[in-house]
Amino acid sequence: MTTAEKIRWKLAVAKEIKFLLATTKQIAESVTIAYIDQKKDPLVQYFWNIWNRVKIAEEIMTFYERYWRSPGFSAASRNSMSELTKDLFIDLVSMVEKAMKDYIKTNAIFEAEKEESLKTGNHLLIRNIIDHSTQRNILDQDTSKEWNSILTIRNIIIHNNSMSDRCRKFTVAGINISMRPKKIMKGPSNTFIVLSSRVIELFHSWIKKINGRL
Repeated sequence: MTTAEKIRWKLAVAKEIKFLLATTKQIAESVTIAYIDQKKDPLVQYFWNIWNRVKIAEEIMTFYERYWRSPGFSAASRNSMSELTKDLFIDLVSMVEKAMKDYIKTNAIFEAEKEESLKTGNHLLIRNIIDHSTQRNILDQDTSKEWNSILTIRNIIIHNNSMSDRCRKFTVAGINISMRPKKIMKGPSNTFIVLSSRVIELFHSWIKKINGRL
């Protein structure tokens, strides 16, 4: 890859994260409008917290942009960008997981699951929430599969340094991610931005399915 190609690649990724920031803001604003009489509702705060995390990533990316044409910086910048977008994806999944667990505590739809959790002493994890949502037809099978793919990718990144213990292939939001034993996962340069965007979309869609105000 030539220096010019590297710069174009970096600018394309930077542009995508700016678009993600704008899209996330639109979602947060739409939820705020729906709860105009309850601006301190936790649901409003969930989405603004998500926007704030994307904003931090965008600000760091903007900082990097100033140095991309500097001698000696380009060799390390691709790894820096990958780490930045990977950390964004991991944080967003964690934020969404916490928000979903908090939200079902106040929603009568999941009353049976909450009672079961209290009786057994088992925590309601995000996979449990996805499974229960699928059983109740809040999520269809394809969406449930996509959720589980995202969670598996997140867990492999966190717990196994992005290396799978077997051959796997995932398709999320139209991009293909491949894994081989003892090899770093492979995907397009914008993989973690696409995954981050999809996490936000899926969370927003899940909320809308069980909330009559959105």
